[in-house]
Amino acid sequence: MDDVRDEGVERITEAWQDRGYFKARVTGETRTLGVSPESQRIALSVQVEEGLRYNLKDITFKNNKAIVDVDTLRGFFQIADGEVFSREKIAKGLDDLRRAYGEIGFINFTSVPDTQFDDESGLISLVIDLDEGKQFRTGSVKVLGLDDASREEMLKALPKRGEIFSSKIWEQSLVGHLPMLPDCGCGNVGNGKAQKTKRIDESTETVSLTFDFRPCSTR
Repeated sequence: MDDVRDEGVERITEAWQDRGYFKARVTGETRTLGVSPESQRIALSVQVEEGLRYNLKDITFKNNKAIVDVDTLRGFFQIADGEVFSREKIAKGLDDLRRAYGEIGFINFTSVPDTQFDDESGLISLVIDLDEGKQFRTGSVKVLGLDDASREEMLKALPKRGEIFSSKIWEQSLVGHLPMLPDCGCGNVGNGKAQKTKRIDESTETVSLTFDFRPCSTR
């Protein structure tokens, strides 16, 4: 029952934080209502201390070098200055920021938000520290198990050696391509038709790609 309590408390805490109560304290207790061979009925009682309701004052960034335009960075966060603070919107903004950096080769990008509270005015400022890491380019690109014509056709849709590596292109690399190929029988890996792997070389700052359409028994 501890797992049920902890999950319930976590969800309720997040719901309050999405409504501006960032320091809300939630505690819970569980009790069993009934047990049968098929199921167990559990009641969860929670107590919430809301605390202050915060609005967003501003979001600033530091150590950004690849994307220097602050307005571009701020645009990934769909929450306006002065709006009720939402943990969910900030989390989505951080994720969108990570994806954007991944699309321009910064696959090891991380960001750490420093939350600064002004309890007197009920405002939160976020200072987001960016660790961009290295920018990676595409290394070798191999397509195995196809005839020459199909291989060349697929290579046209894939990144070329030396191009900036894009995590988005990698994630979508088999979607919509070569739909008439037979399933390799390996499950739903790579659109169910191939196994795709990437090898990251930190020393050369490259990502090598392999798309293997051979039957599993020959790999």
